[in-house]
Amino acid sequence: MLTYAPDLNPVAATWSSLRAALLDFAVHGIEELTALVKHRLKCMQYQPELLTGFIAKTVLTAGVVAVLGRPRG
Repeated sequence: MLTYAPDLNPVAATWSSLRAALLDFAVHGIEELTALVKHRLKCMQYQPELLTGFIAKTVLTAGVVAVLGRPRG
């Protein structure tokens, strides 16, 4: 089984970027936090170069992912 490798996971880079964007905000409840996170994620959605960068930062290619994803047996 593979160990966790956040450097190979574009989702981890996405959440890291989101966390960094939220550091300067103070919220007064879970509803306000939820709204802020949704707004920031919506902004990321319209920045394809940012999301493409998260994927490009990984060293995995589609062929490597296909091999690693095969069950051992």
